[in-house]
Formats: sequence, structure tokens, C-alpha cells
Amino acid sequence: MNFKVKNDTFLRALLRQPTEYTPMWMMRQAGRFLPEYRETRKRAGSFLGLCKSPDFATEVTMQPLDRFPLDAAILFAPVGALIPEALRHTAKGGTVVCAGIHMSDIPSFPYFILWGERKICSIANLTRRDGEEFMKIAPQAKVKTEIETFKLEQANDALTRLRIGRIRGAAVLVMD
Repeated sequence: MNFKVKNDTFLRALLRQPTEYTPMWMMRQAGRFLPEYRETRKRAGSFLGLCKSPDFATEVTMQPLDRFPLDAAILFAPVGALIPEALRHTAKGGTVVCAGIHMSDIPSFPYFILWGERKICSIANLTRRDGEEFMKIAPQAKVKTEIETFKLEQANDALTRLRIGRIRGAAVLVMD
């Protein structure tokens, strides 16, 4: 699989280079419910098969960019078994960052894959303060939100539509 970068704004910002605007990405954890993701995972044979194949991992990472005009795609998986695999592919002195709110246990691994001053760290994300700061700058970034409301009795319908990729934006349950 060979993808061409269409929007390098996020990469330039990471390199502290000038950009025309402040780039933005938002994590979406429901990718596993997208039909195209499920098809790719089926072709990969398993979740670990998907993660260990650069072609499959790239494909599922790029899928949201086909649906939405985002500045970046970040591969996210709260699976501890991926940490030793990530360390094996990290250059000496590099860091594996765990940004999940929850992660399954990290299995034991041989010291040699950590050797070479490789690091594992976790970062806290999406705190109340992060949300407040984001809401202050959202109007400047021209963030456009899309929501679809459902009565509480329609919760199952909302979940079904979310699973099959029929909701664009957020589904909000409203209690009368």
C-alpha cells in the first residue's frame, strides 16, 4: 500500500515549522465499527495481524482521512501486547507513547528490546482542562461540529447506526 501525503500541516507543526493555521486531530475510538475497518481486519486475519502488517495498519489509519478532512491520523490501540512489538521497531533513544485511557496488560518482554535507551511512557489526555482549553480555541480554528440527537428510548437505534457508520459526527442521547 502506498499513500501520498495530501496535507502535511500536522507534520510541519510537529517539526515546529510555520503553518497557515493550527492543525487539529481528534481521537475517535469507534473505528472498529466502520464497515471498511471491519473488512480490512477480516483480510488481515486477526487484530494482531492487522497491527503487525504495515500495509494493513496504514490502510486502517488512513480510512478516517477518506471520510473526514482531518489534518492527521494517529494510530491508536489500547492493546498492551503491542508495546513490545512497538519497542522492537523503535530506534535506539526512541520513545513508545501510550495515550490510551485504558490499556490491557503489557506482557513481559526480553530486556534487549528496551536496551539502547528506549523509553515507554504514558501521557494523560483529555482532562477537563484540556476540554476547556479546546473549547476556547475552537471558534478560532473554525471547528464545525455535527450532532444527531436521539431520545433515550432510541439508544439502541443510535448504537446500531453508530456501529454501521451511519452517523456523521456525534450521537447525543436526550432525556426528557
